Amino acid sequence: MGRKTAAVTIFVLAFATRLGLVLVRHDYLHPLPDESVRVARSIVETGVFGNPYLLPTGPTGSYAPVQPYLISLLYRLFGLGPGGELARHVVGCVASSLVYAALPYAAVALELPLAAGVLA
Repeated sequence: MGRKTAAVTIFVLAFATRLGLVLVRHDYLHPLPDESVRVARSIVETGVFGNPYLLPTGPTGSYAPVQPYLISLLYRLFGLGPGGELARHVVGCVASSLVYAALPYAAVALELPLAAGVLA
């Protein structure tokens, strides 16, 4: 098995597992947003990079901007309801599955056996 085959297989298995759990558990229907999601909602609703807590606090400098802005793009495209939450979960499934799929390449780059990356 080559690196590419291993990476594709890992991605498909990891993505299918994660997406299956998202669809079975219905987390997107009852979101419990963390601070970065609250900041993303604030960006969409008020245009302010802030309000990360349950009570509105105004602008914040406590969080790195990349994740909240990316989530806010999803919310602008799919809305703040279940559609936006499902899109956020699916993108999270893709991102984490890509990280796992990169492990065979990382193993070879570190001069480890390909099997080490596959098992990892």
